Amino acid sequence: MKTAFSKMVVAPPGPKAQEIIQKEKNYIPRSACSSTPLVWKEAYGATIIDVDGNEYIDFTSGILVSNVGHSHPKVVAAIQEQAGKFLNSYDSSHHLRAELAEKIVNLFPEELNRVLLLTTGSEAIEAAIKFARAKTGKSEIISFHGSFHGRTHLTMSLGGIKKVKSGCGPQASNILHVPFPYPYRCTFSQPHDQCDEHTLQYMEQILHTASTGNIAAVIMESYLGSGGCVVPSVKFVQGVREFCDRHDILLIMDEVQAGFGRTGKMFGFEHYGILPDLVCLAKGISSGVPTSAVVGRDSIMDHLPPGTMTSTYGGNPLSCAAAMATIDVIVEERLPERAARLGERMAQRFQTLVEKYRIIGEARSIGLVSGIEVVKSREGREPDPETARAIAMQAIHLGLAVIAPTGLHGNVLRLMPPLVIEEEALEAGLDLLDEAISIVLNGGLHDH
Repeated sequence: MKTAFSKMVVAPPGPKAQEIIQKEKNYIPRSACSSTPLVWKEAYGATIIDVDGNEYIDFTSGILVSNVGHSHPKVVAAIQEQAGKFLNSYDSSHHLRAELAEKIVNLFPEELNRVLLLTTGSEAIEAAIKFARAKTGKSEIISFHGSFHGRTHLTMSLGGIKKVKSGCGPQASNILHVPFPYPYRCTFSQPHDQCDEHTLQYMEQILHTASTGNIAAVIMESYLGSGGCVVPSVKFVQGVREFCDRHDILLIMDEVQAGFGRTGKMFGFEHYGILPDLVCLAKGISSGVPTSAVVGRDSIMDHLPPGTMTSTYGGNPLSCAAAMATIDVIVEERLPERAARLGERMAQRFQTLVEKYRIIGEARSIGLVSGIEVVKSREGREPDPETARAIAMQAIHLGLAVIAPTGLHGNVLRLMPPLVIEEEALEAGLDLLDEAISIVLNGGLHDH
C-alpha cells in the first residue's frame, strides 16, 4: 500500500543503511546496536527519512521523546540560539535554569513545588529514591513486576523485566517486587477482573512477610511502558495512594514514558485523581536534548543539605532552552487534548483489528500510546514474539516506523506517534499496520 505520507525507494536496510549498521557492529557492543533495519538521516514532524531516501510514518516518537514532533521549528530555533551563547556552567545559576524550574513547577499542583534538573530518566529515578530514603530514614522500596525504570544498577534492580537485568546480578538490595494488575495475564487465580484487589492485598501481605517494616517508598509507572502498555484502573492507583498514606510511605510516580501530554493529560497521574510525593520526568520534556527532572514536595526535596544532589550536566543551558521551547509548544498547541482525541481514534481502529485478527489477544491504549498483544491463539493466550517481530519488520518495509516488540514476553507491538501527527497520516499508518499483519499471516515474513 502506498500512502501520501510514506515513500519506499529500497527495501530496508538499503545499501547505505547496511554500511552504517556494519560499522556500528564493528565498534559498538551488540547490547547497544539497533534491533530494527531503520537508519535515520532526517526527521520532521511525524516523518522519518532514512539514509537511502525511504520516508516513514513515525509511530515511535524516538521512543516517546519527540512528543512535539521531530525538528519542531520553535525547539530548533531555541537550541540554535543558545548554542551560540554558552553550553555549560556546571551548578552555577543561570536564568534559563531558573525559568525552566518555574515553568515546570507551574505545571503541577501547588503542593509539588520543587524541581531538580538532571539528564536521564535513570538519573531522575535514582535521585527520587535518594530523596525518599533521606527524608524517611528508611531503605526499602516497593516496585512492580513488568516495570521499567532504567538500566543503571539501581534502576535495573527496581525494574520488573528479566531481560533488562539478566546476567547483571547481584541486584541492589532492599527492593520488594509485587505484581502489577495485568488482567490479561493476571498473576493471581481467576477471576482476572479482581486483579486490582488481589494486588492490593498482596501489598499488605508483603509488609508482614518480605519487608522488615522499613519501607521508604512505592515507585510505579502511570502505565507499564516497556512492560507492554498495561494501563491500571483508577481504583488501583487510588488504592496504592491509600496504602502509602496508611503506612507512612512515599509514592513516587515514574512519568518518564508518560509525561508531557503523551497519555492525553499533561502527566499520567492526572488520570487517577491522586497526588504523588515525587514525580520523575524525562523523554518528552525536551525533544531529544538529554534532560530529566524530579518534581516533589519541598518538605522532601529540601531535606538534603546544599551540594549533595548536583549533576555536571543537569540543568545545562542547552537542555533548558530545548525544554522551555518544548513545553511552550505542548501548551500552545494543546497537545495533551490532541493526544486524547487522536488516541480515541487509534483505540477504535485497534478494536477493529482485534475483531479481524485472532492473533491479537488484546489492544490497550492511553492517549497516543498503545500496545497490541500478539498471541498464538486467543483461547490459550500464548505469547507469540516471533509473529510480533515479523509484523514489526513488515511494517517497516511498508513505510511505518515502529520499535521492536516489547512486553514481558516480547510479544507486544507498542505504537506511539508524535502528538502533532496529522490525522490523515495517523490513519495511513494504521492502514499500513493492518496490511503488515495481513501479509505476515499470509506467509510474507520479513525479518532482518
